[in-house]
Amino acid sequence: MTFFWGIGVALHWFGVYVEGRIFGRRWEERKIREIMEREERR
Repeated sequence: MTFFWGIGVALHWFGVYVEGRIFGRRWEERKIREIMEREERR
């Protein structure tokens, strides 16, 4: 049982810290651009 908790924690850590650093910045920049474009159209 402890083994599976360890796997779950490791996968969560990977998703938050590794993927967040790689994909998070691009996603954030794209969303900011989308919001700014939407505001300019108003």
